[in-house]
Formats: sequence, C-alpha cells, structure tokens
Amino acid sequence: MAKILLVDDELTMVQIVTEVLRNEGHEVFPFTNFNGVVDALVARQPDLVITDLYLDKTKPHGLEIVQKARALTPPPVVIMITGFGTVESAVEAMRLGCFDYLEKPFKLEELKLCVHRALNHTQVVAENTQLRKELKKKYQFTQIIGASEPMQAVFRMVERVADTDSTVLILGQSGTGKELIARALHYNSRRAQGAFIPINCSALPENLLESELFGHRKGAFTGAVNDKNGLFHDADGGTIFLDEIGKSTHL
Repeated sequence: MAKILLVDDELTMVQIVTEVLRNEGHEVFPFTNFNGVVDALVARQPDLVITDLYLDKTKPHGLEIVQKARALTPPPVVIMITGFGTVESAVEAMRLGCFDYLEKPFKLEELKLCVHRALNHTQVVAENTQLRKELKKKYQFTQIIGASEPMQAVFRMVERVADTDSTVLILGQSGTGKELIARALHYNSRRAQGAFIPINCSALPENLLESELFGHRKGAFTGAVNDKNGLFHDADGGTIFLDEIGKSTHL
C-alpha cells in the first residue's frame, strides 16, 4: 500500500488516524510537531502527506510542509486538515498544490475516502506520466524510418522547430508520413503534455465546419441543444493537426 506522513499537534487524533490508516494496510509515519518533518519528507519519500495547518496555534507550518512536499521528485499528494479553516487558508493550500482540504472535526470515513481518492489520483498521474514517456519514445526521430539525406534534412528541421510555437506546414503525398512527423513534432515539444488532435479536413461537412472547429452555444442554431467546445478549444495547450487541408474546399 502507500507510505503516509501524518502531521498534527493533537496526539489523540494522530494515534486514532494512524491506527485507522495502518488497518487499511498503509505504512504511516506520525508526527505531533514540526520538528523532523522536513527531514522525514526526504528520507521517507511518502506517497501521501496529511498535515495540520497550525502545529503550534501561531504559525501555519502546514503551508511550509506543503511547499517542501510538492518540491520533491516525484511530489507526494497532500491533504490539509485544520480546525481553523478559512476561505483564505483553503485557497492558499490549493494554490500551493494540496489535493484536498478537510476541516475538523471530520468523520474517519470522510478521511478514508479522501485518502482513497488522493492515492488514486497519484496512481493516475504516474500512469499518465509513464504513458507520455512511452509516447515520446515512440515518436522519437530515431523511430521514424528514413536514412536518406532528404529524410535526414526533414528530421533536422523538425528538431529545430519542435520547441517553438510556430505554425508548421507539412507537405507530402498521401502515405508519406505527414501525421507521423506531426506527432513527432508534438511529443518532442513543450506542448507534449497537452492533447494531440488530428482532424481530417476533407471529411468535415461545410455546414458543420464552424461548429466543429470553434464550437457553439446552446440555441445558436437548430439542433444545438447544448454548449459544445470546438476542436481548437480542446487542443489548447497542445497541438491540432489539420490533415488533408489542401483537399478541403471549405478552408
């Protein structure tokens, strides 16, 4: 199961929560004050940190713990708990990277559910990171077949433009690998964490072109029963590949 660092100045609560989490199969490292917490973060490399906001009723040590925890590689997910909850402290905790924020008193079942969600989130993030690494490896230039000098020139050009935000025009006959080059550009760029959305422009009906690309509001036309994001919106922060744009009579 998970390694959990628990920090709270209420001894009874620490004992109860520690027992509950250990019964769930987790390895728990409990602390009742700030001393030793930062060293434990580095030494234990926890998957989850549960910390109180105020450990001595005067200083919000919990925010410092959040910052130290989120600076680790990989960073653990953090749950903030406090009996002195305010909108401002909740906003600050979330801004620093907390996954969730619980106000005391809370039910143990509520905490267990929160822990379960937080650990699932960690697993999903780890799987997503691994998937993106595999995708980037798959679309490395060395994985694209082409030993000829013209293809090597293409690879050099791709390397030069991959880390820019420029619009790129890829020319070539059908079957020559234009989408493969587009994917290589995407997964080797700063936009690799975003979506890669390919669109076959020649297959877009003229009457749906604007709606598909830019979206629409409910009631904008007959049949628009809901708001709809366009493909450009979905590709924001990533890459949109307009395939067969030369064959479209609408663009």
